[in-house]
Amino acid sequence: INVRPKPEPEPQRVRVRAGVKHPRPRKQKISKIPEKPKVRKKVIPVIRESKEMRFKPYKVKSSRADVGKVLIRNPEDAPKVSIITPTRDCIEFLKKCYKALGANTCYPNWEWIVGDSVSLDGTAEYIKGLQDSRIKLVERGTTEGSFSSINNELVEFATGEYLLFLNDDTEPQPFWLFEMVTKIHKNPDVGVVGARLMYSHNKVQHAGIAFIPQGPANLGKSVLKSFPVNFANYDRYYQAVTGACLLISKEDFKSVGCFDNIYHFCYEDVDLCLKVKKQLNKRVLYASNAVVLHAESVTQRKYRTGGELQKAGIQVFKERWMKSVEIDFPKFQHDLLKGVRKVDVSFVTCVNDTRQYRDYILASLFKNKTSKYYETIPILNFGNPYSAAQALNMGLEKTKGEIIVFCHQDVLFYENWIDILFERIKEVEQKNPNWGVLGTAGINKREDTVGVVYNLKGKIQWEATKRTRIYPMQTCDEHCMIIRKSSKLRFDAKTFNGFHFYGPDLCLNAHAKGMGNFGILNPLVHNSASGSLISGKKEFVRLLNALATKWRPHYRLIRTPTSIIRRKSVRTFVNFRK
Repeated sequence: INVRPKPEPEPQRVRVRAGVKHPRPRKQKISKIPEKPKVRKKVIPVIRESKEMRFKPYKVKSSRADVGKVLIRNPEDAPKVSIITPTRDCIEFLKKCYKALGANTCYPNWEWIVGDSVSLDGTAEYIKGLQDSRIKLVERGTTEGSFSSINNELVEFATGEYLLFLNDDTEPQPFWLFEMVTKIHKNPDVGVVGARLMYSHNKVQHAGIAFIPQGPANLGKSVLKSFPVNFANYDRYYQAVTGACLLISKEDFKSVGCFDNIYHFCYEDVDLCLKVKKQLNKRVLYASNAVVLHAESVTQRKYRTGGELQKAGIQVFKERWMKSVEIDFPKFQHDLLKGVRKVDVSFVTCVNDTRQYRDYILASLFKNKTSKYYETIPILNFGNPYSAAQALNMGLEKTKGEIIVFCHQDVLFYENWIDILFERIKEVEQKNPNWGVLGTAGINKREDTVGVVYNLKGKIQWEATKRTRIYPMQTCDEHCMIIRKSSKLRFDAKTFNGFHFYGPDLCLNAHAKGMGNFGILNPLVHNSASGSLISGKKEFVRLLNALATKWRPHYRLIRTPTSIIRRKSVRTFVNFRK
């Protein structure tokens, strides 16, 4: 009998089954996992706190307000910050400062106290016309006074727990205030926090103050030329920082006697930092991620303040401090001013909604009880000019930590999440030191799932079928992925130039390099209502086919949280929105 072999069918394209939910094979209740009661007990308060922080927005009523942004009411648990700005005849700079404050200050609880020294350019009328409840105008009625005396006078009108002295010729950049408050609020030994000051042409103006035998030296401008290119990109402890943008608690400010009025537009900020260090035994921190543009001494150049009073203040400073202060050079030249502390973990996020990023990522990390030192790196992607892979690769290049967490902007971390993450990493390293990718929602070829993810209602969004804390996986969901920076793993931005399947591709790339991928039981909360498939069916199908084309020759079966790829077929379980 002559039997002809049947021709092999051509590989099928993606077959979308509308209305079919993600299958959960060998389903068992999450309550059987020993840690579930403890985890749920910790997760639910996080969900409630998140709901409390998402207040209904209201817009600025005044038509003259050039911010045009939505303002959010203040959460009760955020310490209030009083931003203090003296000004005189600098309305153009003040307008830029107000616009930058409204657009770039994601920290929710602040007030702005503007002290006007008889300006003739309509400054007082402009501030009154803003009709912003967060702004207090103090009309001094005189042009007399120094930087020290004017700021001391304005402090009496402050109602915040922290004082932030900010020049009127500054333009704060995104997340500046959150970075500064986090540094001082989470570190009791820090008394003063300063920002990184930049010129408008993107050159460093100030990155801390060091002492040389001649006096304080601004680590910026020409001084930075002898240091590495990334010198200004690391947090460091100094003896002083500049007063153009300086944060201190109101209690500490008054306990050291405020600014000394003997100084006239010189060294009052350095003197304050040294008093905090000597009298309160607290440290002065330079926050590299708090970036502020600064035009530098506009009022002084305009009115030529200083003269003999300034010279007298410099002489007093030298007699008071130069004999007891620690000289930084040439010590700084030898160790190149190494960072204050090694960053333990970096959180990288592609952000197209700063409000959501603030209410989820920043809010939950702010309340995270951990001894680990972490950094947040948002890649602003308004209008999606970058793909997810491009944005995350950009953020990866900026990280300083060895452990990198890639997460969506709508993820909530419960308290102790960071500490538990490092516990899971230790367990993984005992099993496979050469691990590649960890995921909080992973799956393997046998369709075993690991990890637990809650939604905002406290219900299970991703359910584990394995009771172990760690379990080998093939791929994981992109809402939270962890890698080691030393692994040299990168997203394939050329092939996956959209917002899907860049995560499974990274997992398969790690596996191809001989690394092990693991799902970990470290629950978090994911806002599934935000919808990751808003880009539509067409892009999803295109990128799924790209994943199949790239990896099908190497694997007989590829299992992702949303799809199954075989040698001759591709199937997905996604229910697309209309």
